[in-house]
Amino acid sequence: MENDWITQIRKIRTYERGYWAFQVIQTGLRFGLLQTLSEAGKGTPEELAVKLMLYAPFVRIWCRTAYHFEILEGDDSGFFGLPPYLDQALGLDAWPVPFRRGKNGGLLNGYSFVQGNDPFGLFVRTGKRVCFHPFSETTPGRFPATRNLIAVFESMLFPYEHRLKGRLVQGCRLLEIGCGRGDLLLALAGRYPTCRFVGVDPNGSAVGEAEEAAEALGLTDRVSFLSLGGEDMEFLDDFDLILMVLTLHEILPEVRPRLLAQAYKALNQQGELWILDYPYPGRLKDFRNPRFEYGIIEQYFEAPFGIVHLNAEEQEGLLQETGFRAITRRPLGEGDKLDFLTARKGSGCLENIPDL
Repeated sequence: MENDWITQIRKIRTYERGYWAFQVIQTGLRFGLLQTLSEAGKGTPEELAVKLMLYAPFVRIWCRTAYHFEILEGDDSGFFGLPPYLDQALGLDAWPVPFRRGKNGGLLNGYSFVQGNDPFGLFVRTGKRVCFHPFSETTPGRFPATRNLIAVFESMLFPYEHRLKGRLVQGCRLLEIGCGRGDLLLALAGRYPTCRFVGVDPNGSAVGEAEEAAEALGLTDRVSFLSLGGEDMEFLDDFDLILMVLTLHEILPEVRPRLLAQAYKALNQQGELWILDYPYPGRLKDFRNPRFEYGIIEQYFEAPFGIVHLNAEEQEGLLQETGFRAITRRPLGEGDKLDFLTARKGSGCLENIPDL
């Protein structure tokens, strides 16, 4: 029997997937979505939102996520409904109304549902955003997953993209937007001693940890960090490469155009933007494709923070509007669950930088 670390990861991912599906079901029960569909037979997200007085964009996300987990069926006309016998399996007719729709609906997305402190419920009903990690104490829990991102580049990308690795080998100035605690940037600095690195992140606590780590590693002569959002950068033709790792989808929609414009300005004329992120489906049928699972789940759980994922067409359209050219896309990882994009600075200049 195969028993290695990959096997163990796959097993854990199976448990994780069940947890995600359970959360989607619980939300559907709490806000009456599943019961309403059981009674009506089918409906669009907009109809459900009006009937239940809920925030339509989230109802749309919930329906598509439930479709991904086969909790709902759907069609290209925009209607969703329960698959046969699911209402019986969930006991929709047997459970009392307070359990279905009240505050005692069980674990829901990890948020607090104590009376008077229900930010998730307020978002689902009104669209009011939940404050995203307002305290420095949350930082240690945010970034552990980024520690091994260097392996994505060294084992999944560079062996097949020699040109990309060559840019680092020959020496360059690299900026990472959304650097967090600097794990990836410091790992790259250790491997490519002819490069100079700058990391920016709006989380001041994370940047403080990154600076301490750089000093401990003796890298402060080549690596520096700034506590600011990418939209507030004022670099001009300073970098050969800009890196955004699992960051593009985290940028609020109203900020995204200006941030990319500032990134464009920061690159020199031969500069290149590298983006590693989760792919997100653009068609309903693709919500059943396992390749998009991480993007679907991230969108569902991060929607209360105002985060909006872009599909491939939307991503590339935004890059082109900013002025980037020669856009490429390469699937990465087991099951192609990551996308790696490259985009080069165009020959022209941006005439207008969007205001926030």
